[in-house]
Amino acid sequence: MFLNPNQESVYRQVIISKIVGVAIGVGCFLWLDEFVPGLEEHFKWAVAVHYTMLCAIVGAFSCFVNLPYFGLINIPFPWWFRGSLMGAAMNFSITLFAFQEFKTLIAVIARQWSVFGWMSSPYWFVAEGACVGLFSAGVATFVDSVMLSSNGSRRAKTVSYTHLRAHETCADLVCRLL
Repeated sequence: MFLNPNQESVYRQVIISKIVGVAIGVGCFLWLDEFVPGLEEHFKWAVAVHYTMLCAIVGAFSCFVNLPYFGLINIPFPWWFRGSLMGAAMNFSITLFAFQEFKTLIAVIARQWSVFGWMSSPYWFVAEGACVGLFSAGVATFVDSVMLSSNGSRRAKTVSYTHLRAHETCADLVCRLL
């Protein structure tokens, strides 16, 4: 069920994802403040906090091989699918809750930048959440794998039977049923 059952790895991926989320949230807060005047202050803060939570949840779910949603199917999903799915799901739920604010945001952006097509719907935010989830999961997975490989404690090294016998002690006997 878990990709990384090591508790340290789970904490590390959540922390890395939260850092990514804070950076994206602060960036969005500043971008909204600069390019979309007239939005309420609490909406900009909600977006900043939302990205921190979105990336933390993506980081927690990046430790699962099989998503809890699909526990009955028991098919392993790669990190990029899990991250995209969780990001899209989180942004879909916030779009449902703050639909009117997103319509206002889209109207302001459309006036300033001549946005048309699929970007004229508030549901573009779902695709954007999939991209943020993909980015957050990718960064967390990459940094975690680099830290594990540089640590060396979790790398499996193959050794010969003769090497095992050379380090054999009374407490650690090597199986001789070969």
